Amino acid sequence: MIKIAQVLGLFGGIGGTLLTSLIIIVTRASRILARVSVGRLIAGISIWSYVVFIFAVIGIIGAALVRSKPKAGGILMGTSGLGGLMAVTVMILITHRVSGVDFVEGTFSILLLICGILGIISGSRHQPQIDFEQKPTNQV
Repeated sequence: MIKIAQVLGLFGGIGGTLLTSLIIIVTRASRILARVSVGRLIAGISIWSYVVFIFAVIGIIGAALVRSKPKAGGILMGTSGLGGLMAVTVMILITHRVSGVDFVEGTFSILLLICGILGIISGSRHQPQIDFEQKPTNQV
């Protein structure tokens, strides 16, 4: 289950990073080309795209950590998925429309959230058990 969380977490983080990078480039180019009063709207989209980008990078870090420290990686992926989902929701509220890009970003965020939950669950399962009642061995 840890490998699944790692692979899907990397997929969600890298996909979110690439998609938000594309959105940032497009909004920067349209701001340079347009130079109209729509600048505030584009600036708002660009700022929230940076927020989603940061959460996607945190998700990649969590996916890298999930194999060695499943709970810490799961918490990082879960919080990045939840934060990315909230940032995508704010972008939808700012623009008053839902595009395919918003849907895909939301899908990557939900994927990170699910992988975070998988990492936390698998981290709690694989805790080493300490046996306090070990009997001393007498070797002569």
